[in-house]
Amino acid sequence: MAELYFPFASSNGDRMVGVETYERMLGAIFTQGVFPRGDMLAVSAAGNMELTVAAGSAILVRTGVLVSLYHNTTPVTLTCAVADGVASRIDTVVLRRDNSARKIGLMLLTGVPASQPTAAEPLRNGDYWDLVLCRIRIRAGATEIQQSDIEDCRMNQDLCGIVTSLAQLDSGAFYAQQTALFDAWFAGIQGMLEGDVAGNLAGEIMTLQQHTSGVTCEIFNGPVTLSASGWTENVGAMRKEYRLEHAQIKTSNNPRVILPNALAGKTGIQADPRPYDGYVLLYTADTAPSEDIEVQLIIEEVRSFA
Repeated sequence: MAELYFPFASSNGDRMVGVETYERMLGAIFTQGVFPRGDMLAVSAAGNMELTVAAGSAILVRTGVLVSLYHNTTPVTLTCAVADGVASRIDTVVLRRDNSARKIGLMLLTGVPASQPTAAEPLRNGDYWDLVLCRIRIRAGATEIQQSDIEDCRMNQDLCGIVTSLAQLDSGAFYAQQTALFDAWFAGIQGMLEGDVAGNLAGEIMTLQQHTSGVTCEIFNGPVTLSASGWTENVGAMRKEYRLEHAQIKTSNNPRVILPNALAGKTGIQADPRPYDGYVLLYTADTAPSEDIEVQLIIEEVRSFA
């Protein structure tokens, strides 16, 4: 079957999903390791020779694409064997998938006492697949495990790792696709840009450059203070006016004034839409403010450099 999808309610077995479908789907989403949430299967000393593995979830990735999911809701207690009286050893806590038993579970692997002990390597074959959560140094003659004896291996990508999502954009592949699309488009129009067509296109570009030469667009957006004494009465227009001069104001095509929230609905200060050379004319038909106020002035200006 080329297309894989799930889940759907099955009718007489027509939507039954095999284990490999689940494994491949999970493998397309997650990397191997412990899920970065909650207690993350942390291992801690629990007194005497006991260890506690906290709740958490994990993903085991076998052979690159086949994936298994593990979830534990309650802490698990593991007990290390009695320490050797002469030599130290290194025990290992693993999360193991056992294919023959069809289960995934926590296991404590007891190391071999030695003058220079080594930890057991994780089993990863067709029968077993291990994630190493931690390694514990069992010192000679020890009767209790200390937290300092526990080496956390969850961040070690080779032994365990932290689950991340594969559902991210492959920017390299995306860039290659877009480059191929552009190359194909450009190859398609190359034959069209010849003779009169190319000449007409060049002419249009030159015309556009001439029309826009020496023209700039500026936007001034900043707070300005309106003095209470700066308002004058325009009897003919039946309004109060304020001539606002500012170093960045030259001639405006679209001036706007934004009032502070405290004045909203109390006064209707507006900017005269006509262009004035070197200033903006503000006005209001209401009573002029009796104190200095700060407003936000927005000037959108298109003008020649000359």
